[in-house]
Amino acid sequence: MVRRKMRTIWLNDIHLEFLGEPEIGRFLGELDDCHAEAALIAGDIAQAGSVVGFLRQTQDRLGIPIYFVLGNHDYYYGSIAGVRSEIGNLTHVCSHLHWLSDCGVVSLTPKTSLVGHDGWGDGRLGDYENSPVKLNDFSLIAELSGIGRQQLLHRLMRLGDEASWNAKHSQSASRLKPT
Repeated sequence: MVRRKMRTIWLNDIHLEFLGEPEIGRFLGELDDCHAEAALIAGDIAQAGSVVGFLRQTQDRLGIPIYFVLGNHDYYYGSIAGVRSEIGNLTHVCSHLHWLSDCGVVSLTPKTSLVGHDGWGDGRLGDYENSPVKLNDFSLIAELSGIGRQQLLHRLMRLGDEASWNAKHSQSASRLKPT
């Protein structure tokens, strides 16, 4: 059996909202020059108001499958529900965009699959009750803003449970698939 390599670009924390159009064009041009067959984006692409546009622009420029998850910054100045709805709508009309939190296990080769989820810090590790840390998430994401510490902890725990459930069921599904 001949093993075929897949040239893939892996991007993380690219925060495109901090770049102007010329810099974004150069950045996407450099990615295009890699002649990759796929791209993996591990969150923090932009912010709520611009993440959809940047994903569409990246897909249009690269023309390759783009597998991604969202990071906490992708929800800034918006809501989790709103961003998820927009991303879900986008990925259903853009054939190269694959939101791993929504599409389940992706078979890349007969022996390699890709799984992912947006993932959240859920407040269970450490000393939540006595921590003075207040992340920007707690004021810049609608569902986490303006609520008490206990309600915030419960929302974070629900998000963590959701990510854990997704990972568990993705692993189960991958074991059930024939290789």
